[in-house]
Amino acid sequence: MMKQVIYFTIMFLMAPFAYAAEGYLPPRDMVEQALDNYPVYQQARQNIETSRSVADALRYGPHELTLSSTYTQRKISGLLELEEYDAGLAKGIRLFGKGRLDRKTAALEIEIAENIAEDARHQAALVLKQLWMDWIKAAEMHRISKDYVEIHRKALAALEKRRALNNASDLDVGLAKSALQTAMALAAEAQGNEALARDVIVRSFPEIIMPHHAPKLPTPDEPVNMQDWVDLVISRSHELTIVEKQAEQFGVIARRSNLDRFADPTLGLRVFNEQGGDETGVGVTISVPIGVRQRGAVAAQGRSKAKAAEYNLAYMRRQIGIAAMRDVQNVLNTYKTWQMTFSALESSRFVIEKTRRSYELGAHDYAQLLLAEQQFLASKKSEAEARHKAHNAWLQLKIDAHELWLENIH
Repeated sequence: MMKQVIYFTIMFLMAPFAYAAEGYLPPRDMVEQALDNYPVYQQARQNIETSRSVADALRYGPHELTLSSTYTQRKISGLLELEEYDAGLAKGIRLFGKGRLDRKTAALEIEIAENIAEDARHQAALVLKQLWMDWIKAAEMHRISKDYVEIHRKALAALEKRRALNNASDLDVGLAKSALQTAMALAAEAQGNEALARDVIVRSFPEIIMPHHAPKLPTPDEPVNMQDWVDLVISRSHELTIVEKQAEQFGVIARRSNLDRFADPTLGLRVFNEQGGDETGVGVTISVPIGVRQRGAVAAQGRSKAKAAEYNLAYMRRQIGIAAMRDVQNVLNTYKTWQMTFSALESSRFVIEKTRRSYELGAHDYAQLLLAEQQFLASKKSEAEARHKAHNAWLQLKIDAHELWLENIH
C-alpha cells in the first residue's frame, strides 16, 4: 500500500501543468491506460477491424471470375463416337461509376466505426469521472461524519464531568449520548459508502492506483465565456459525427442502388472443341439480366433510408445542441447553488461559534447547542454536496468538449 501511495503522489507531481485545476483527479497516464483498456472501448476498437473487412468486400465488388466447362461423349449410332468439350471464363463488370460509390461507402464504413470507438472511449471517460467523483463525495461525507463523532464524544465527556459536579442534568447527558450514537451510526454508514465507492473504481478500472485518502475538492471555478463551450461540445461530438457519416453513407448507397437499376453485364471468353476436334473455336460471351422490378424496389428502399437518415441527422443536431446547452446551464446552476450553500455555511459557522461560547458561559443549555450543531452539520453537508455537483458539472462539460482526457480525439 505504501508503494502505491508514493507512486500516486509522484504521478500527481509529474502531471502536466494544464491539469493543475483538476489536481483532485487521478494522474493523466493512469487515466489514458484505464480508458484504453476499458472493455467497451476495446470491443469498439475490434469492430473497426470488422468494418475494414466489410470495406474490403465493398471495394472488391460482388463480381468474381467464374470458370465453367463441359465434357460430353457423343455417339452417332452405327458410325462413330466423338469427344467434345468447351470451357469459359466470365466476370461481371460494374458500370456507371458503381465502383467509385462502393469505395466511398467502404471509406465511410471505417470512419463510422472509428468514431463509434472514440465515442465509446468518451463514455468510458464519463464513467470513470462519475465513479471518481462519487468516491470523493463519499469520502468527504465520511470525514464530516467522523468530525462530528469527535465533537459529540468530547461533549459527552464534558457533560459527564459536569454532572459529577452537579452542573449538568441527566437529561443533558442522555441527549449527548443519543447525539453521539446517532453520529456514530451516520459515520459507519458513510464509511461503508466510501469503501463501496472505492471498490467500484478498483473493479471497474484496475489500472487506477488508488491513494490511501481521497483528495478534497477545492473551490469550484467561476463560469466564464460559456457560449464558447457550447460550440466546442457540438463541434467535437463523435455521436453527431457518427450520424453525419451514416447519413452520408445512406446517401451514397441510395445513389448506388439507383445505378443498379441498370444491371451489370457479365463478359466472358469461351473456347470449344467439337466433332472430335474437327470443329474448334474461341468466342466472347455477354449476358445481361433484363428484369427491373426487383432492382427498382431496392432503389426505392435506398432512397427512403437516405431520407430517413437525413431526418435523423437533423434530430441529432438538435439533441446535441440541447445537451451542450444543458451541460453549460448545469455548470451555471451548480455554481450559483454552491455560492448560496457556502454563504449559508459561513452564517451557520458564525452561529455555532457564538452558540458554543454562550453554552460555555452558561447562556444556552445543551439542547440549544445540540440543535445548533445539527444545523451546522446539515450546512456542511449541503455545501460539500453543492461543491461536488459544481465540480462534477465542470468535468462533464470538459469531457464532452474533449478538453479533459480526450484532447487527442477531436
